[in-house]
Amino acid sequence: MIKKIEDWNHYELLDIDPEALPDDIHKAYQRTLEAYRKGSLATYGLISDKERETMLGRIKQAYEVLSSQRKRSQYDAALFSGNGKVRKSRARFRRTLEKVEIEDAVPPSSGFWLRLRNFFRRKKD
Repeated sequence: MIKKIEDWNHYELLDIDPEALPDDIHKAYQRTLEAYRKGSLATYGLISDKERETMLGRIKQAYEVLSSQRKRSQYDAALFSGNGKVRKSRARFRRTLEKVEIEDAVPPSSGFWLRLRNFFRRKKD
């Protein structure tokens, strides 16, 4: 199942659990900013500068909301309004012609850097 980046919630953008502590949120924010910085190997050839800027804007917005207790409480109330739980998603990138999409249901044991390394590793015949 393909999930568009536009549909990622703030927790998915920062790749953290909804129970994350403020220190974890800050570390995830810094790590995610680094991944999307200009010239980053993680985004090289995968997304355009416009898409990268859009992602940086969404990442900053996610941090602004999740780092404020009041805003986070309001956001969580809206996000969890259905069954009280949001499905945890670990996402991996998939290259498409004009945009980056993700695939759901990646095993939790596979981390971002492992996926990135495997993406750039050439398969030997």
